[in-house]
Amino acid sequence: MNLLHLADLHLGKRVNGFDLLPDQRYILEQVLDLCTAHNVQAVALAGDIYDTALPPAAAVLLLDWFLTELAHRNIPVLAIAGNHDSAERLDYAAGLLSNQQVYLAGQFTSAPRRVILQDEFGELTFDLLPFVRPATVRHCLPDADIRDEDSAIAAALGPLPTAGERRVLIAHQMVLGGGSLPTCSGSESVAADVNVGTVQAVDAARFTGYLY
Repeated sequence: MNLLHLADLHLGKRVNGFDLLPDQRYILEQVLDLCTAHNVQAVALAGDIYDTALPPAAAVLLLDWFLTELAHRNIPVLAIAGNHDSAERLDYAAGLLSNQQVYLAGQFTSAPRRVILQDEFGELTFDLLPFVRPATVRHCLPDADIRDEDSAIAAALGPLPTAGERRVLIAHQMVLGGGSLPTCSGSESVAADVNVGTVQAVDAARFTGYLY
């Protein structure tokens, strides 16, 4: 399957008072051209779709236009909330939009939202895991042993794919691979307990078995 992976659009962002929406629309127009040129079969929007939990109306209209254009091209969309998004607002009309192959996962409830698409090789399963914090997972899964972001993600995902399963994960977390730490400049330092802002890193081993 030709999957186009997008993330961190931050629609509605302003920099020093400068409105980026015209530039963002220009980029999304190029994305649509890419979808046509490369026969894209699905688009993933992996979090931080908006820049704030309360985006300006113009940003909401821009997303509406983009999703409508993808629907007209019969391209499924798999979208999740990031830490900048309002999970509750992103879930608005999710059931209705599913009928147009726009699959939204704003709030985490007890497991990733599962969407099954078809390609030339058969079924391909997408697990949509919106951005979560340990407190959210602890509330939804009170019997799970949640100590940090790493254990929260493990509990939220549930059983990992088995051999032969075709499953793709769409998530929005800080991930470190192979137990390694990020490379830092001379003025930076990093500890094993890595954080970006208030978000703690998750070990990439938590995603073992996913094709992507």
